[in-house]
Amino acid sequence: MKILLFLFLIPLTHGSSSLEQKYKASPNSPEAYSKLEKETLGLANKAVPTLIKVMKSDDFPDKNRWLATMTLARIMGVKSIPFITKFLNHPHWMLRLASLKVIRILKQRKLRKKIEAALYDKSMFVRLEALDMIGDLKMHRSAPAVWKMLFDQKNYRKNKKGVQEKTEVIKEVIQTLGKLNYKPVKKSLAKLMSNQKFNDLTLEIDRSLSSLTGKQSPKNLSAKKNFWTSQKL
Repeated sequence: MKILLFLFLIPLTHGSSSLEQKYKASPNSPEAYSKLEKETLGLANKAVPTLIKVMKSDDFPDKNRWLATMTLARIMGVKSIPFITKFLNHPHWMLRLASLKVIRILKQRKLRKKIEAALYDKSMFVRLEALDMIGDLKMHRSAPAVWKMLFDQKNYRKNKKGVQEKTEVIKEVIQTLGKLNYKPVKKSLAKLMSNQKFNDLTLEIDRSLSSLTGKQSPKNLSAKKNFWTSQKL
């Protein structure tokens, strides 16, 4: 963090000032965006003060603030973590997501509590990223927090008829529980098999139960339900 503060205090050169102007503009093509990224990486530590300014200011396009976050992490590595994690609480969901992406790329499992907090973020995109990260990095200690997501009303929505529906998050929750081998939920998942509201997730529940028990159910969907409800779990 001290290194970041030191770099932030370095007077801006003409090159970094020029870089700032480029970040204020919106790249009109993927090629232009890639060019800006390469130029920034080429400046290495000299680009850090500009990147920090871009991240902190609403004067820059959201896409460029995302790029600034990712590029700062590439330049500074794990040394950028203390600064970037502050953006987990940023008002804009895109910067919260970018911060979470950096934590994932740098495999910062030690930030487990912050990652778990993101499971309950207002943005579904942030929740899905945190969920995917926990499964991908095999963060077994986070399994109870994942399970609680099934009861978070943010993960449900009402359709035009006013009927409550599950969002994509619920499917990911069930799959992640299997990835984490969270055995305490075996019985609860088996009960979901007989719950008509979860008929659309029969295959996901089946796969997770197979992972948790080592057992294989029949191929027929209705037979799967009978199989799991009859098992002593």
